Formats: sequence, C-alpha cells, structure tokens
Amino acid sequence: MTTVLWDTVWPDADIDAPVALYVRADGPAEAAPGGGLVVAPNTTAQFDTYFNGFSATTWLRHTNVTTVVPVVDVDGPCTIRVTHRQGNTPRTLQEMTVNGPRGVHELLPIDLQTVGHGRLAIGIQAGRGPVVIHEVRWTTTDEPTQPIRLGMVITTFNRHAELGSNIGRLDMRRQRGGLSTVTELVLVDNAQNLPPELRPASALRHCTVVIPNTNCGGAGGFARGLIHLRSTKSATHALFMDDDVAFHPQIVDRASALLEHATNPTLSIAGAMLSDDAPGHCFEAGARYFAKRVYPIQALGKGDDLTSVDDLQVADARDDPIDYAAWWFHAFPIDITDENPLPVFLRGDDVAWGLMHTGRTTIATTGVGLWHQGFELKNGPHAWFYDTRNFAIINTLVAPGYGTRHQVWRYLNITARSLLSFKYASAEHITAGMNAYLDGPAVLANVDHAALDQQVRQFDIEHIEPLPPEHQSRRDTPAAHGLRRYVAALASILLLAGHLQRRRPDSGTRVATAPLQSRALGASLRHDTIIYRNSDRTHGFVVSRDNQRFRTGVRAMLSTVLRLVVRDRRVARAYRANYPSLISDRTWHAAFKR
Repeated sequence: MTTVLWDTVWPDADIDAPVALYVRADGPAEAAPGGGLVVAPNTTAQFDTYFNGFSATTWLRHTNVTTVVPVVDVDGPCTIRVTHRQGNTPRTLQEMTVNGPRGVHELLPIDLQTVGHGRLAIGIQAGRGPVVIHEVRWTTTDEPTQPIRLGMVITTFNRHAELGSNIGRLDMRRQRGGLSTVTELVLVDNAQNLPPELRPASALRHCTVVIPNTNCGGAGGFARGLIHLRSTKSATHALFMDDDVAFHPQIVDRASALLEHATNPTLSIAGAMLSDDAPGHCFEAGARYFAKRVYPIQALGKGDDLTSVDDLQVADARDDPIDYAAWWFHAFPIDITDENPLPVFLRGDDVAWGLMHTGRTTIATTGVGLWHQGFELKNGPHAWFYDTRNFAIINTLVAPGYGTRHQVWRYLNITARSLLSFKYASAEHITAGMNAYLDGPAVLANVDHAALDQQVRQFDIEHIEPLPPEHQSRRDTPAAHGLRRYVAALASILLLAGHLQRRRPDSGTRVATAPLQSRALGASLRHDTIIYRNSDRTHGFVVSRDNQRFRTGVRAMLSTVLRLVVRDRRVARAYRANYPSLISDRTWHAAFKR
C-alpha cells in the first residue's frame, strides 16, 4: 500500500507569509488558476523550502520509513531533479526528463538509510515553454507501525472570524481527500455562543461535536475535549489546537503520518509557531523548561530564518530534548496518561502537561508549523498573575529540589524589577499570583475561574493601546550595553530607581522610551516617565514614577515573602498530596458546572 507522507503546501491568499516558505524560483513563477504554480520557460522552481522540503533526518530518527518515492504532477516539458543536502552543497540523486502533456510522474525509490540525514528536495526546470506544477509529494510503501485515529480539540472563546477560517480550511481539505485519520473534531465553546454557521458545512459535518463550556480557560477547554475523547473512545491520539492560529491543514496529515510510522508508540508532535509579526521566522519549535531560572522557558529554534536553506539545515539537525509543546498545536497518544490537565485556566497548562506526560517523547520538525499572534501585546499584569501562580504550582509538583528559597528568589526578582521600572500593576498582580499559590490546592480546586479572571483583568495602568503620534515618533532612549548596563541596573536597585528622591516642583518631567516587555531599570533612575512601546512603536503604554504606590508595593512584597517563608513547605506538601484530586474528572466536572 502506498501512503502519502508529505504533499504540497501552496501559498494561501489569506495567510500573509513569504513565498520562500513554499517555493524558490530563479525566474518568473506565479500561482496557477485552481492551484499549483506556473513556471516561465527556462525557470527552475525549487521545493527545498520549509513547507515542501522533506526531512530525511526526522523520518530516520523517529519512524520505520526507510524508502520514499518522489512524485510530481506536472504539465509541460521539463526536467525533474531530486537532490539531497547535508551541509553546504546539494547533490543530485536522480533526474527525469518530461516531454509530454500533464501526467503524474513517479521517480525511483530513495533508500533513506543509504542517503543519510539531511534534506531531500524536488526541483523542476521548465524547458522552452511554460510548465504548470500541480503537485509534488513524497510517498512510501513501508507499512505503518500503528493505526491512528485523531481527535482534534479546538478551544474557542469569542474568536468567531479566526475559527471560521480554520474550520473552512479543514473542511476543504477533507473534501479533497485529506484528514483521513481525523475521527472527531471537538469544538469546545468557552463563550457558549458559537453560531451554527461556523460548523463545518459538508465533509467534516458528521464528525464534528460542539461542546458549550463554562469559561475555565484554555486548560478547561482542552480538559473538556480530552475527557470527551476518552469517553467516546473514538480516537487513539488527540491534537490540541488554539482557535486563533492560521495554518495549512496539510500539517495535520503530516503529523498523522509521522505518528502512524513512529517507532516509539508514545511519540508526540510539537507544531512550530511562526509569529504574525515575523511570518518567515520561527518563534518556538518546542521548548526547554529550567525551573530554577527566573525566566524558566527557553524556546527552541527561536529566530531561525525559515526562508533560508542554511537555517533549515540547522533546524533539521537540531536534536535538543523538548520539555513541552505549546497547545497551539500538540498531538499525542491519549493513553499516554489517564490524567487531566491542571486547573490553572491559562499560562503553564501546556508546560505542566509536557513536564509530566508528553515532553520526553515530543519532537518538532520542519514543515509542521503555523502562525500565531506574538506575545508582545499579550503579556502584562493579567499574564503575570497566572505566570506567577501557575509556575509556582508546577515547580512544586515536578521540579526536583525546588524549594522555598527558589520560590522567594524568583518572586523577589520579578516583583522588584517591576516596581523599579514603574510597572506597579504588574508587581501587584505578581504579588496576587503568589498569594493565590499560597492559598493552597483547596482554593484552586473550588475557584470560579471565570469570576477570578474578571478580577485579574482589572488594573489601572499598563493597558496596551495604540500610541498617539507624538509617542510613536519619539526617539529611542539609548540603551546601555555591556558593563554600563549592569552598572546602571545596580545603581537603580541601590537608589530604588529614584523613588526616595525629592523632585523640585520646577524640575520638569524627564521622559524615556523602552521596549514593551523590558524592565527599564537604567532608564527609571534617570527619568520620571517611561513610554513602553512594541517593536514597531504603534502600541504600548505610559507609566510614571509613583512614590506612594512604590512604597505600598514594597510593603506587600515583603509581607508576601514572609508568608512564603512561613507557609511554602506546608503548601507544597498539600499540592503534592492533592494533585490526584486537582486533575480528576470530578474536580473538572464541578468546574464545568460553575
């Protein structure tokens, strides 16, 4: 039996992404009506790209596939070349000359073990006339190691436009013969207002389930979907996806093909995130987690230029262990655990899941990626509350040797930095998050997640909004580098960022600018007001020194440190003892009914 492992991904007019992610041409080439690519005479189209190259490395490392067959559907006289690249220079493995009209051309099988690691690619050179390329794909006759039935779970909350686009893409793919492994599409509607017209219109209609759900955050939505899949026994694997991503549905079939041929039956897939504001670059392709660091998450592949053949080589060769996969795209075997996600609403639910269950068997690969809004405009006081509470819980549960001194150090570090950079609302929410952790597992198990989230969203400064022209055009404040940076930060800490200084009424206001997600310690000492701006200067907020709020924040910080020292060991034991109850069906069903 022949199985398609990797078929063509063509640019989508609704996805703003560089063409070089799909195909590279050395002459005129344009989209063909109805799909495909029209290549001008004497022009070569190379499919050695992020979406259409084939990673021999991934398939050799993680699957039983040893033989692949390149297949090309083309109309017009051309030369087809198959190349292998590991290093600087590609080598040609085989060549075929096509003289006739449209046809599907199957080239010679390629033994991956003989070829070795690296990337395989198909190139098509047009002759004296134009050529229409309809498809390039990679197939195998190697038998799968396991049958796959995929249950897709998408959690949604008032993102009807984005969800509608994604359902439309999935439905169209199913109509064209794809998504054959998908047995259920579970839409968990945390807002309970999904319009009927957003449900699949045809091909996926009969396997789609819509579950109205109390707003328990992403954690609750995915827990609801997972509990449903277990109860129906309709799927062997789950695929968690966010509702606001943009993606090509071929990546679902690619993940399924990898799982079908996996040599390890517990293999899990992490889809890479390409950021909306840098659509040709990788933001994260799986991540490491270092619990004892102040900022514990280390994104793998961050900054890789996925339009660069050289960077693709680096990405393919990368073999770092993955601690967790973000839930914008994560496929895993349902029977890898009988546990449910932690009830933490958002931020860290996927981290805990990876550290406890799927991380040790998770891989990422080129060609399985999607676009998601970057976090620059999402982070702030609201996110800090959940980061603080949830990472304190996660570290307590899974990090060996993690104790009170680590909790105190991280809390002091992030709170003090916020206070010293005039981000008082962030500091207040960090303190609230730490106190929520110290309230213990009984409070977490019985919290009204939606009501709590409404409270967390209430803050008076640091609201990220469009900036007026005068703030957008203001010159960047020069940033200190090297030793000067550390000296400036130390001075700011020692002098409490000027919060103890008295200003003359006529001294005027000194204004600085800083990157949105930075902690501008050096600038806060020398300026009274800071304009925090995103990378393109269009959005941000303005904060000013507030001595009274600073003193209040310091008192709250010290009080919380004392509470940590007194209560942390007892609270940590309680979280560990009550973990089975926290993630139980019973606790989640109670949350769903609130």
